[in-house]
Amino acid sequence: MFILQFKEVSSVFIVFAVLMVLFIVLSVLAFMGKLTAFITGSKTKENTETVYNEKGVGNFIGLIMSMLVVATAVGMLGFLLSSARWLIIAAPMFFTVVLIFAIIYINTRDRFVDDVKDISDEE
Repeated sequence: MFILQFKEVSSVFIVFAVLMVLFIVLSVLAFMGKLTAFITGSKTKENTETVYNEKGVGNFIGLIMSMLVVATAVGMLGFLLSSARWLIIAAPMFFTVVLIFAIIYINTRDRFVDDVKDISDEE
């Protein structure tokens, strides 16, 4: 009985489900602060060391990932409801808007920079 129900699910629905689980896991890791070393680039240092607010970066990335979960859920809902096929078009649009907002928000000002110091003088 379960195998017959599984065959009825389209491959697009499975892709949406996998993306949704991936975004949920990444969102939880970002809120916990486990991804901040990868995001802020704290492992790569040059002559100037920029100190980032890691908690703020983690919270922002977690929020963005949560919004991508909502966008993925909207797409899944569009595949489930035959009367709301417009959701299939709305989901990638919402996904794109969230990503463009995140890129613009992060790069417009030094929102997450705590301190900038020159470490070339210390040597």
